[in-house]
Amino acid sequence: MLGVPTPHTPVPWFWTHQYGTNIQAAGNPQGPGTLTVEGDLEALDFTALLHHEDRLTGVVCAGRAREFKALRTRLDTT
Repeated sequence: MLGVPTPHTPVPWFWTHQYGTNIQAAGNPQGPGTLTVEGDLEALDFTALLHHEDRLTGVVCAGRAREFKALRTRLDTT
């Protein structure tokens, strides 16, 4: 707005397909915060969310591609 360029910092993310399961991670899932897991870890059907100071800072999903896509847009990496 003032003519000063603002650098774009993309949210880091990756995906892999291992033994028939799609695994995706974004943000900083190793940082400090509170980890919440929804689903079944053993069945590789889960969503893990990392919150730091009430901000979503990391997400890891296994077998939940559609859910991951929505959560990735909500990440706060500031």
